Amino acid sequence: MDYVNPRSKPLPVLEPEATEGPDPDRRAFISEAARLAALTVLVSACSGGLGSVTGPGSSTLSKAITVKLSDYPGLANPVSAVRINGTNIPLALVNEGNGQYTALSLICTHQGGTVQWNGQIFICPVHGAEFASDGHWIGGQPTTNLVSFPTSYDAAANTVTISP
Repeated sequence: MDYVNPRSKPLPVLEPEATEGPDPDRRAFISEAARLAALTVLVSACSGGLGSVTGPGSSTLSKAITVKLSDYPGLANPVSAVRINGTNIPLALVNEGNGQYTALSLICTHQGGTVQWNGQIFICPVHGAEFASDGHWIGGQPTTNLVSFPTSYDAAANTVTISP
């Protein structure tokens, strides 16, 4: 008997089984694609998408503001913050110490809630995002940093100018 190499024989052609309706693999693919699309929408709506989403409303200061520090005794100590009056957006000024001041929009970058100062950090009451005194996100609901504005301190006049 001669040896026959099994690789030399052509493979039989198998016909696909007849099925009713869409291919089960296609059905599973479409179902999984729909599930992933819904999950993507849900994650986008809830997570804030680090680094890419800003909250609703404007965080743009319309004009420069000069703040007389004597009008805000709450800024007397380092790492203290106050809300500034007379601005077109909710705005905080933070005394970082050593003549350094930080101006921040109080609009949370996740969904536009107004963040509150708790004596150490800013916290969004809507979803719990937490921000350091310089506006950087530090915990809670993931989001981007608070919008900050340039400041300049005039020691002689005891004022801080916040620029748009």
